[in-house]
Amino acid sequence: FFLMIRRPPRSTQSRSSAASDVYKRQVHPDGSLVYTGDLGGFGMMWDLRTGKSILPLFGHVKQIICADISVDGYHVVTGGDDNTLRVWDLRRKNCLMEIPAHTKLISDVKFEPNNGRFLLSSAYDCSFKIWSTKDWSLGKNVSSNESKLTSVSITQDFQYCLLYTSPSPRDRQKSRMPSSA
Repeated sequence: FFLMIRRPPRSTQSRSSAASDVYKRQVHPDGSLVYTGDLGGFGMMWDLRTGKSILPLFGHVKQIICADISVDGYHVVTGGDDNTLRVWDLRRKNCLMEIPAHTKLISDVKFEPNNGRFLLSSAYDCSFKIWSTKDWSLGKNVSSNESKLTSVSITQDFQYCLLYTSPSPRDRQKSRMPSSA
């Protein structure tokens, strides 16, 4: 079955600027809901059973780049070009916390897959961070000092964290083919 997600009417948005296309989507663990975020900073929870929008998530002032839903399905964490993480409580239907997490665009967020005790975030500031989901405090900050981080993944046993990077300008320079004379 297919669900066509249409942007809500502009009257339901808190911004005067035009809405953007959906950039990020994440399906709820029970399969009944989907989160969408757009490049205008607007997030929405949708009921897949009815196809209707059920919860607008306003807060980001720039593009929403990434999102993940907690293993228990109670929280959505979003990140984006405003350098913040936003923790949304789906039961209370509000933004639980805004975290000034990085100094540049947040490229990805991932909950620890077994029980969601930790959240990972990666960013263009060449760092990834591990957050405790108990109180959303910073547990560890790791800087790569090389390239901006574009994505982060974690293994089921939480033993390995996979970081994806964008080539640095130095690496791009090295990879260019020499010009023939």
